[in-house]
Amino acid sequence: MTMNVGMVFINCHYRYTTVKSRLNSKSFHWIWSYTLINLIVITIAIGCALAFNNGKSIQADEIEGICFPKSFNNFLYTENKNLYNKVLFTAILAAFILAYVGSSVFNRKTLNLLKNNLRFQNERTLSMQSQLSKVIIVQSLVQLAASVGPVTLICVCILTNTEATIDMLIFGCISWLPLFNSAATIIIIKPYRRRLMAMWRQKTLCVSMTHVSHLHYMSSNWQSKTFTSR
Repeated sequence: MTMNVGMVFINCHYRYTTVKSRLNSKSFHWIWSYTLINLIVITIAIGCALAFNNGKSIQADEIEGICFPKSFNNFLYTENKNLYNKVLFTAILAAFILAYVGSSVFNRKTLNLLKNNLRFQNERTLSMQSQLSKVIIVQSLVQLAASVGPVTLICVCILTNTEATIDMLIFGCISWLPLFNSAATIIIIKPYRRRLMAMWRQKTLCVSMTHVSHLHYMSSNWQSKTFTSR
């Protein structure tokens, strides 16, 4: 999930450097953001692995009265009062916030760059850039509502030693993220939408022609049998 949030930042930074490179003829400035996000994600993954007591399994007597499956091999636990864990979860929250702030900054800089260089852009390019901006905004909002927001709530609950009871809702929302992102891309980006509609019309037309041909064949066959019987 951290990588998904990081990819939003990478997409915004890549768009900015790509648009800017049309003027400066340099196309690899976005590499640093990709490398930085990967390093941050790997660091967070290592930190989480160390936070969960080196993979120690949860014990049955420690969750008495809680509804869990009989097997606890897939459950890990950590102490939320530990200073290391508090620092780790605070760092995760800070990474989420910085990723969204950075995405907003680069998205805004991209739009300003396009407006300030209208003479270098045609109407089709401006329309496509506007659609891409909308897709990134929608994807950011979907992640904010379906994954980043709920997980942030859980991190806050861990830091404040309170209980959150929306685990299943969070996992359910996260499982729908790929569908939401793909649907937003197809609906907002005109070439994708037009291609999908063309495929749908072609399929519908093919089915209609097949149905008409079948009816024509049945009608001709019925008329032939009627003429023969006479």
